[in-house]
Amino acid sequence: MLIKLRLDIPIEEIKNLDRIIELEIKDSVGRSRIDIDKDEKNYHIDIESPDVTSFKAAVSSITRWLIIIKRIEGVN
Repeated sequence: MLIKLRLDIPIEEIKNLDRIIELEIKDSVGRSRIDIDKDEKNYHIDIESPDVTSFKAAVSSITRWLIIIKRIEGVN
C-alpha cells in the first residue's frame, strides 16, 4: 500500500524552505520519497511511503525541520 501526502505551505510562512531542507533530505527519508517544489505562492512537499511506519518517520522528519526553520527565522 502506497501512502501519499501533499503539504502546501505559503512561501511567506517559511523563507528559503527549498534550499534549507533539500540539503538534508536528498529525495528520500528511509523508505519514503520526499519531493519539494514551489510556485509563485506555495511550497509543495510531496511524501510517498510504502507503509505506515515509514510514513510516520517521514512526516516526523519534515515536521521537525519545519519547526526548526520557523524558530530560526523568529530569531532574525
